Amino acid sequence: MAHKKYPTSKGTLQYAELQNRLYFQVTGLANMDLANPFQKITQMKLKEAQTSFFIDLKECRGMDSTFMGVLIGIAIYDEGEKKTEVHILNANSHNKKLMQSLGLDQVVYVVPENTMLPKELHFMELTSSTTGDRIKLIHRAHQNLVDIDPRNAEQFGSFLELLKKELPPN
Repeated sequence: MAHKKYPTSKGTLQYAELQNRLYFQVTGLANMDLANPFQKITQMKLKEAQTSFFIDLKECRGMDSTFMGVLIGIAIYDEGEKKTEVHILNANSHNKKLMQSLGLDQVVYVVPENTMLPKELHFMELTSSTTGDRIKLIHRAHQNLVDIDPRNAEQFGSFLELLKKELPPN
């Protein structure tokens, strides 16, 4: 089984689909560079009525606010009758603390025990986005953080205002 990765300077992201579930593995730092392809594939799958997402953080050494904001966007996605389920697998204590600090643990299910991924998963490569798409994504991800916990506005409010000025025209 060949494992393909989306490389960045600080982390990689792989995904696979099995039995109507989408699986992700993060290695290294889950940052804004990984958030772009992550958001693209999840949005596409959400439009196809995919509702079960599993994110394996076993090899993830940390997450930035953009990546966590994208996770929130998936968890709170509400189009139609089905609700999404986001399961965080194999999170270390540092990543659990990061999720708790921004309220992410309120909208995703953090599986408490170590979890083995199905052996029959075949991981695929992801592609990156344009600069304009990246700015939109960073803005939306941070707005998600404020939406789920208004206390996050203190931390990200000024950043959101700056990003708003950089947003490309529709």
